[in-house]
Amino acid sequence: MKKIYLDENIPQSLAEGLRALDRPNNRKDSNCDILFLPDSLGKGAKDKDWIPMLGREQAIMVTQDYNIHRNNSERDLYQKHGLGLIVVRLPSKKGGTYWDLVQQLVRHWIEIRTIALTQHPPFIYECTAKGVKKI
Repeated sequence: MKKIYLDENIPQSLAEGLRALDRPNNRKDSNCDILFLPDSLGKGAKDKDWIPMLGREQAIMVTQDYNIHRNNSERDLYQKHGLGLIVVRLPSKKGGTYWDLVQQLVRHWIEIRTIALTQHPPFIYECTAKGVKKI
């Protein structure tokens, strides 16, 4: 079963909602488990701790931390541990609202899910209002 974690910078209620909405999709051939990272490691987990763990699980992380791939040590870490990242970028430089985030993730969830199930990490994709693309 492919694990898709949502970072703590995405509300837990959204992780729970996506899990509930995705449940009918979970056929034997394409199971996904949507998880909230703080449920596994607590709030404030350091990137150096969760990146290796998710890499071992061959999991995918959905985050709003756009700088994660710009920081050399974190980029090296996710590449070394074979982690797939989906970075959500809201249209507003101020970050947008909760509902902007909900709309964007729901609008592109099938594409995010397809990437999680078909692409081999390490990789990083950007999810914007216009779509999901590899960066």
